[in-house]
Amino acid sequence: MKRILKIWLPMLVVAFFLSACSKNFSTEKTAQAKTMIESIVAAGAADFDPKKLAAIQNLYNDAMKEIQYQDTLTFKNYTMAEYNLNQAMDDCDSLRAKMAEAKGEPPVILVARNKAITY
Repeated sequence: MKRILKIWLPMLVVAFFLSACSKNFSTEKTAQAKTMIESIVAAGAADFDPKKLAAIQNLYNDAMKEIQYQDTLTFKNYTMAEYNLNQAMDDCDSLRAKMAEAKGEPPVILVARNKAITY
């Protein structure tokens, strides 16, 4: 009995820790990216630069597909989805700044996001 306990108890502890480490992606970041995309669409980005807007939307869609794929896995790695969302948000900021400059509005100061991504 002690022998079985010595074998199974550590395995259960390891299984518990592995299941606790697999967390889902933050919905706040996806909501923030979606809001930014919707705001530049409402500001007229489709008329100003439709190719850039399509590229931003493709980055967002790719990130959402990656999140859905990673959710099906046991060991989740959301690095690529996080990178695509950061890139989409940065592109939204730069497109918004270009639109403001073209309209003759005061320059927009962009704050760099934390892009530290671990592989």
